[in-house]
Amino acid sequence: MNIGVCQSTRVSEMDIYKKRSFAAIFVFFLAAGQLQLFAQVHEKYPSGQHFYEGGQATMTAEMIKIAAKHNIPKCKNRKEVYSPSVLVYPDGKINLVKDEDSLTIAANKCAYNFSKALLPHLKGWIPAVVDGSRVKAIAKFTVEPFFISYSKLNPAENVFTPATFSDGLDVLNKKISLVLTNDLLRNTDEPLAVVFLISDKGQLTDAALVYGGTDANSIHKAASKLKNIPGDWAPATMNSMPFEWVVIVPMDSRKKNFRYSRSPHYNWNNYKLFQKIR
Repeated sequence: MNIGVCQSTRVSEMDIYKKRSFAAIFVFFLAAGQLQLFAQVHEKYPSGQHFYEGGQATMTAEMIKIAAKHNIPKCKNRKEVYSPSVLVYPDGKINLVKDEDSLTIAANKCAYNFSKALLPHLKGWIPAVVDGSRVKAIAKFTVEPFFISYSKLNPAENVFTPATFSDGLDVLNKKISLVLTNDLLRNTDEPLAVVFLISDKGQLTDAALVYGGTDANSIHKAASKLKNIPGDWAPATMNSMPFEWVVIVPMDSRKKNFRYSRSPHYNWNNYKLFQKIR
């Protein structure tokens, strides 16, 4: 009987060992499979390939129609923007990639929710192709709720007006020149531009400088004075809706001459430029 008990115990221990070994092997292959799956996801689309049928223009037009059809709530803060990332599968289906940047989401909560509301209705996703085969790849794009919400159904019919200085361009140039004197700019040999931020209320709220040369400290000191240039502004508008925007005043460094730049199009890159240099 004792021998029988010992044999039974040895068999039981052997069974446990086999089960543990099988579990370890299963976990190993499962982890290996997950790593392989992750490795097959391309972080961006190959050069020359777009992730949406018809390109960015078509995608933007569809977002405008979707927002209007489904009454997606407008964002009170017109400056909010969000750039979602989606995983596009070989069959054209998508999943939203989790964004770990909680601060950006918190600062653009409405734009974040606006983006999530659009995604289920966007159907024109194109899988990335590598070596002749469809693969999984990450697509990233920017959603601008203000532009989408207030755009006409045909974006080509949108009417933009830039922010304007009420006293005229000549007066604005003279006021800038009083701050950025020839003496101040004597060590600046590369092109320089003044960038003003005009609020949707028509207020000059900030100013910055794009500069070249060696006297950077003096130029940055002048930026604070530029914010105090007196005068009234009319805000930029899109289809008569005012919004915060930038005014870029480039300077010919050889002549120390300022001239006013009026961009005829809504260009988010101009606004990002200001955010970068402010």
